[in-house]
Amino acid sequence: GYIIPTLYLAADFFDRQDLRQRAVRAADWEIEVALPSGAVRAGVIGQGDAPAIFNTGQVLLGWLTALQQTGSQRFADAAERAARFLVETQDQDGLWRKENSPFAHRSATLYNARVAWALAETGRLFGDPSMLDAARRNLSAVARLQHQNGWFPECCLTDPARPLLHTIAYTIRGLVEGGRVLNEEELIAAGSTAALALARRVRRDGSMAGRFDAACERRDAVLEGLEAAVQLNDVGIPDHSASVLSRHARMRSDHTIDRTYPTGFDPAQPGRHVTAHLISIKVPCVSCD
Repeated sequence: GYIIPTLYLAADFFDRQDLRQRAVRAADWEIEVALPSGAVRAGVIGQGDAPAIFNTGQVLLGWLTALQQTGSQRFADAAERAARFLVETQDQDGLWRKENSPFAHRSATLYNARVAWALAETGRLFGDPSMLDAARRNLSAVARLQHQNGWFPECCLTDPARPLLHTIAYTIRGLVEGGRVLNEEELIAAGSTAALALARRVRRDGSMAGRFDAACERRDAVLEGLEAAVQLNDVGIPDHSASVLSRHARMRSDHTIDRTYPTGFDPAQPGRHVTAHLISIKVPCVSCD
């Protein structure tokens, strides 16, 4: 699903029209395999027809981009069906407890904040208040459950006590982007708090732990491949984003890993104008002490 927007961006960046065609083919294929309810299935083809809230939100982002790029009604129809499914399955408190993937921990899904972002984008594009309200309820619920130090409980595919960096990054992105769409500074601030905290946990060699517990201590022996680096646009933390990203770049090209790890966890209090955005960065798997 969210590969589709990347294909369109790459097509423009590299002047590769074949990538635009691939994006359309991917969006069409997602329509072909979608469930009658509008949901996107969990797992892979052949593993049954169970829906997955998270997958539906990610494919929704792809359909929205395909719609904006092509103007095709088939993408509008698919996006609307998916968004209606998400609105109808949401609980009153804003969380999604039904129709989560059976292949992941079903009750630890605060990372569905990234679904709320997709729903907010759909509501804005279609002018649908119910979609915007559902997105706002979810993101507000996530922000309420967030710990003061920026950590998110119930936010992991497998171990809620030690969430994956992967799913933490999903949650941050949902809060920041959803807050932007909804014009809710408190949601952006919640995402920024977590992003700033993680930025302070980047090792000197640019690597990060694969999991963090409630104290944001490193709790994993293997870096599974970093989902996102934190890019900060700020008024009070000079050169922070450049420092973080340059360390990641160095780690990608350097096979000698510095295994020291900073102790303590002291998240900065984000200023009013601090925002955080996540950009995709893939790094090799490395062992850490």
